[in-house]
Amino acid sequence: MDTAQSAYESKTKELDDRIAIGESLSKKLSIGRIATAIPCLLRVIVGLSEPKLPSIVWIFGLLLIVGFLALASWQEVLRDQLDWAIQKRRFYRRMLARCRRQWDQLPALPTEIAAAEFSSELSKDLDLFGDRSLFRWFSLAVTESGAKTIGQWMATWTAVGVI
Repeated sequence: MDTAQSAYESKTKELDDRIAIGESLSKKLSIGRIATAIPCLLRVIVGLSEPKLPSIVWIFGLLLIVGFLALASWQEVLRDQLDWAIQKRRFYRRMLARCRRQWDQLPALPTEIAAAEFSSELSKDLDLFGDRSLFRWFSLAVTESGAKTIGQWMATWTAVGVI
């Protein structure tokens, strides 16, 4: 268990660092987007009011537009990567909570509701479903059908060969 726990801790630390760096870069990209958008908008306003501007001003305006679009695209890719890293960090934190048996840090997965239909008085007495339950401790089901299958296996007799 210590090996798994230390692996989860190192992955969580690695993701924390990656997310912090990504958030910092995202803030810088936001500033860059503003720094290119405002002069670009001013260029459009001036260009519409003064139709006889030299071509260098128009070229500068086009470069600002291209810069803004490049920064916006880069930031979108970065935000997608950050969202994925945050999901992975959440998974590793869940794994750490399971290893440490820290029930307060083991929130219900959205799919846990799907398994609630298998709950009965006996299963509640045995803590099969609900808070601090066996289902919450070992289920990693991310689909409703997976959660229902695990719930059915827990609530009814299931042959070992089926599992």
